[in-house]
Amino acid sequence: MTRSHKEEVQGIRQGLAAIGGTVWVTHQGSGPRRAGGRRGLWGSSGIPDLICRWRDKFFFIEVKVGKDRLRPAQAEFIEAARECGVDVVVGGMTDVLAYLGLASR
Repeated sequence: MTRSHKEEVQGIRQGLAAIGGTVWVTHQGSGPRRAGGRRGLWGSSGIPDLICRWRDKFFFIEVKVGKDRLRPAQAEFIEAARECGVDVVVGGMTDVLAYLGLASR
């Protein structure tokens, strides 16, 4: 069974914390509802779910589970970030571990 988006975010937060990482969540929580009923503390569409630091890496994570796909605003943000040399991981914990070079072989 595929984990929910919320469960995947929680798993990534816990997993990165366990290896000494720091994670800031941009959209989860009890902030005011934006258009479309989604909660969020930032009013900008397209901002990735997580901002992370691990060792000398500073990167974003756009969490996707199951059949989730990038929305146009997300793709636009990711392209802009990458053009500026900022890494963005799209996916779940497996993708994050691969990015960090920690995926089991």
